Amino acid sequence: MTTREALCAILMSILLLTAGFSWLFGPYGLIGGGAALLVTTLFTDRREDDDG
Repeated sequence: MTTREALCAILMSILLLTAGFSWLFGPYGLIGGGAALLVTTLFTDRREDDDG
């Protein structure tokens, strides 16, 4: 999987999660979607090592 495909998959999962939360919980679902976006951003930090 390329980096672009991985980012598209992450974006799609965030959109679907936010839509589901909004449908189930109304305005509070948008807060949950924002929290999901924050957690995803925190855990998908990508660093490249400069070994050579």
